[in-house]
Amino acid sequence: MDDDDNTNEIYKVCSEGPCFQIPNYEQPPDPDKMFAIDNCGAYLGKVGKDLEEIIKMQEKSKKKTYEKKDIFMREGNKAFRERNYKKALKNYNKAIDLVMDSCVLYTNRAMTYLKLGKPRQALVDATSALYWNPENLKALIYKSQALYMMGDVMESDLTIAKACEIHPGKAGTIKKIQKEWES
Repeated sequence: MDDDDNTNEIYKVCSEGPCFQIPNYEQPPDPDKMFAIDNCGAYLGKVGKDLEEIIKMQEKSKKKTYEKKDIFMREGNKAFRERNYKKALKNYNKAIDLVMDSCVLYTNRAMTYLKLGKPRQALVDATSALYWNPENLKALIYKSQALYMMGDVMESDLTIAKACEIHPGKAGTIKKIQKEWES
């Protein structure tokens, strides 16, 4: 077999002009599966415009989702201030259903679970908040409080120590908060 008889060429000339084909080393090239280079620009231009439209629609949808999330969060905050923790929880749940990557929402819901006497759920949410922001002071405090309420005093103390280490300027306030839930 000489070089001119290679059946696995990537570049060929077809009736529409130069063409590319992805080589298939098991079968000879199929001219029907080749596409003309001349047509690529128009095709890629259309694909680019379609992608731009999709991105614009996704951005609009995301903006609406965040606006709804903000409404639910404000309603949850209002209910929490009014000590209506069940209503606050419902609103935080709706907000988290929309936007699952918010440290603030998980922290707010963890605090609500603590007020409702549900330390396991508070621990899950405080841990989720720390996933999104490992140095979040409120999340560290709520995690520690949830652990304490569950009877894991040693882990609670370690979490408080970590909070004091990360936020040395607030160590006094952190210790004061810890004393409040321990009494």
